[in-house]
Amino acid sequence: MGADKEIVGIVADVFLLDQGRAFSNPPLGDTSNTLTLHAKIHVLPKNIVDGYRKAVQMANLKIRRIVVSPYAAAEVVRGYKEMPEDYILFDYGARFSTVSFIGAFQLYSTTYIHKGSDSLTEALASGLKISFNEANKLKEIYGIDHRKVSYKGIIANVVDEYGKRLDYTVDTINEILEKAVSEYADDVNRAINDLLTNYDESFKNLPVVVTGGGARLNGLYPVFEQYLAPHKVILFSPKAMGARNGSFTTVLGLIKIANKFKGSYEDEKRPVATVTREEPKEKKKAFNATEDEL
Repeated sequence: MGADKEIVGIVADVFLLDQGRAFSNPPLGDTSNTLTLHAKIHVLPKNIVDGYRKAVQMANLKIRRIVVSPYAAAEVVRGYKEMPEDYILFDYGARFSTVSFIGAFQLYSTTYIHKGSDSLTEALASGLKISFNEANKLKEIYGIDHRKVSYKGIIANVVDEYGKRLDYTVDTINEILEKAVSEYADDVNRAINDLLTNYDESFKNLPVVVTGGGARLNGLYPVFEQYLAPHKVILFSPKAMGARNGSFTTVLGLIKIANKFKGSYEDEKRPVATVTREEPKEKKKAFNATEDEL
């Protein structure tokens, strides 16, 4: 590992003691002549870790544990029996997205795309010649509308540089957003192929589990289903009360990880105050005439 990388977590898979004893949790209180740990090491570029750490410190908060977001999201997905054990986790964010390989519910590798749902908003703003905020409102309200209707109402209009009035319908939004999603899906496919380059061919058709705030876009599923084929696409939303959409997946994962906290790599780096022991000073006895005479 180079100087530009930093270990942010060591996730224990199994603790092995002598006589073939195996534990998923630290075997506290057991005795053994040997102790073997099978674990995964999570590594991030040092400049990214330093950036997040500085932001937290500037907010006057203390860091208890650093967790990579795909690991946290995978911890939530594994809690649902209907979800597959092996899959590609696609976390669709606002400014960037992550694509990760999950095997037996464990994070093995991850990469990222410097694009997200804001890229769709920018494409819509450019295509309609409106502001980013106006485009974002239209994207959130209409998304990609696959319904077949005879009435095509005008939902937005602008005046171009020649003074001509331009009227836009849902079909216009559909055309722009579907084109942007298809181009984005090409980036996702490239990321998946790069991620699975060193794995067996049997992994090439793993299902893609989509989560994150961007996955809430109306009409996204049919487009991803078409452009991410032959991968089966699964849109994932947590069922936790008050957090029933994909944008909360990572946060819920952090809560789950903290709840079963076993100690972390951060603990090893946390300074511990030196403890010293001082011998009690001998107390000076009060004067006693009898003892003094003896």
